[in-house]
Amino acid sequence: MEPLTVKAYDTVTGAYLARLPVSECDWSDERNGKGSLNVTVPLTDQTIRKSVWAKVKPWKATLAVLQGNTVRYAGPVVSRHYTIGGESASDELKYTCGSMMTLLGKRLVIDPVNRAEWVDRQIVIDDQHPVAGMSVEYSATGPNVLYRLVQIALQWGPLPVDSPAPVAGGSVSIKYLITDLKTVSDAMGDITQRGYETRFDPYIANNTLRYRFKAASTLVEHSWAFNPLAKEQRVIITDVDDDGQEMIGQEWETGGSNDDKAFMAMANSSTLTDDGYPLLQGGDLSHSTETSLGSLQGYARRTVSAGSHGQDTYQLRVGCGHNVLAGDSIGLHTDDSVLGRTRLMLRVESVKGSFADEFLTVEAK
Repeated sequence: MEPLTVKAYDTVTGAYLARLPVSECDWSDERNGKGSLNVTVPLTDQTIRKSVWAKVKPWKATLAVLQGNTVRYAGPVVSRHYTIGGESASDELKYTCGSMMTLLGKRLVIDPVNRAEWVDRQIVIDDQHPVAGMSVEYSATGPNVLYRLVQIALQWGPLPVDSPAPVAGGSVSIKYLITDLKTVSDAMGDITQRGYETRFDPYIANNTLRYRFKAASTLVEHSWAFNPLAKEQRVIITDVDDDGQEMIGQEWETGGSNDDKAFMAMANSSTLTDDGYPLLQGGDLSHSTETSLGSLQGYARRTVSAGSHGQDTYQLRVGCGHNVLAGDSIGLHTDDSVLGRTRLMLRVESVKGSFADEFLTVEAK
């Protein structure tokens, strides 16, 4: 198995900057593009010669964890810290990185026409007589709306992201006024809440770091079949957590409130009550600006679908030789006095790795 390394790249172009000498490194990757990376670089003659402090700055540089030419994680530097050890300890540089979604939290959903034509002025918002550039409206399929949001981010300024061109036409709609100052990452979160998934897959091409953006109803990069009894697989079940906070049998949603009118939707499932559970109701006020009844119904149905069964979360230790990614599917064989002998079908929620551990920590439901 090839060793793990950390390299720095230019955030705007993806160009290679330097390989970093690392004393500590850990990362966490979650579904829909959330994640973080922490790197500690000892301050040595080599570090000084490579001008690491001068080259690797917040937002200007991106750090990537590589195993050979495979990128295990990559994200922009968001903060750095220089620790002066003194006589009893060595000096070191500490870097904290986010994800591409973190960077898209620094891009706004504003019509790119304003990049060249903006003039400070009083804004008049009139839905009946809209002014060009004062809003972003788009209707398409869920993935194409997400492609459009990424396209807007790239039109404001380059990033090394490969994203399909959006195709208009579909039932998923967005409308953001310029005064909303909505971030691209938050707008993408609005869409993933409707039942879509996203990934920014990092890869190396010609010594340059790039990302492939993907969006779909379900994104499964790999399907794994794990059996802890097969020692050569290096898979261990360490914990099972069953938290019932998200269990729900009936969900109510409200949105589109305007004076004395509001949209409301409800979804119901008898799965839990048929199995002897009490009725578990829930309500969500977070979609107060949603004016589509169909979207509210979708939120309610998805909440009930996800909550109308047990919420077992399995924590696994998986050998680093398996490139498990957030969103992957796992067929997990169990043979245990509590869990019994069965095969569970799981989706990976998060993956954590560290230079100090030959195993990944995988959480799956």
